[in-house]
Amino acid sequence: MLLLDYAETRIHHPEQALWLRQQIRPYFLHAGIRPTVQIDRTEHAPLVPIEILARRDGDTRLIALQLNPRAGGVAVPWNDIYRAGPVPISLQLPGTFSITDMLTGTALGRHNALPVSVSLDSPVLLRLDR
Repeated sequence: MLLLDYAETRIHHPEQALWLRQQIRPYFLHAGIRPTVQIDRTEHAPLVPIEILARRDGDTRLIALQLNPRAGGVAVPWNDIYRAGPVPISLQLPGTFSITDMLTGTALGRHNALPVSVSLDSPVLLRLDR
């Protein structure tokens, strides 16, 4: 697969996003390109799209998690998800950080993984400091 094929397919066939990510991920990992953070779903978490936004300023990182309404080709039962409540996930970090919940101002301690819950009406916004 050529990288140009990847970009074109992602744009014109959003329903193939998961398959395409599975195809391209081994090449990125082999090249040493890793995601800023990863999420692991808990065993009984609903399978819904979660968007991760990451920004860095020196050693400080901001991580935002929200349910993604732009699921691209995936039929998402939003009313069912809202009734089901928060989606529990484990946020895996690339090292140990001091973490602050930016929405509440709560210091969460130093972690390299953190359990969080994301819902339609409650995104997650974290500050990570080395």
